[in-house]
Amino acid sequence: MKRNFVVGFSMAVIMESVMAFVTTLNNLGMTTASEFAHNWFGAFTLALPLCILFALMMTLFIKPRL
Repeated sequence: MKRNFVVGFSMAVIMESVMAFVTTLNNLGMTTASEFAHNWFGAFTLALPLCILFALMMTLFIKPRL
């Protein structure tokens, strides 16, 4: 059970960091590194709670039934 939480949380963080990077790159572009990092962090922290919820549901409920 603990392993499923760790897998779900790490999956959420990795997926969300990549998705926030791509979204920020598409919307903003690479203007300056500080502006890009600020907007990436904003997108990352805004969407992370929902992504954690989805990843935990996948690892705890859906994955064991497959």
